[in-house]
Amino acid sequence: MPDRRRKNAPVLGDHLSNKSERRSMARYATRGTAAVIGWAIGQEYRTIPATLIDISLGGFSASVETFPPRKESVWLRLDGEDPSPWVKAIVIEARTTGCLFWTRRWVRLRFLEICTYDFFKAAIEGFTHEFEHRDQPIEGFDSRYWR
Repeated sequence: MPDRRRKNAPVLGDHLSNKSERRSMARYATRGTAAVIGWAIGQEYRTIPATLIDISLGGFSASVETFPPRKESVWLRLDGEDPSPWVKAIVIEARTTGCLFWTRRWVRLRFLEICTYDFFKAAIEGFTHEFEHRDQPIEGFDSRYWR
């Protein structure tokens, strides 16, 4: 019998009160949203392309070709037809995974400014797609042959 049952020890709090849990907000998949990460080095500005992996209201993770500076503030913008405004973040972790010829570099960043809902919604992309409903049947499709 486990030690806790014999001693009638109290059950520890639920998993949300666990201090080892680092995330206080849920993360959502981004479906490979294109982004740009930028930072200043003296008087020069440097930018790198990034692909978002997931995002929450507190931060995000992204796949990159080169690492931005660690423990320094950087700027993030969603790329595309209508680029988003820049949002300030800080690099929490930079990691390389894979082996010899196939490596993947990814970074975890935390927002230093408030992540607006419009930015969050655009990063997820699932909320921004509008689907067209067709009232007319598709040419060449006959519903009586549908099984």
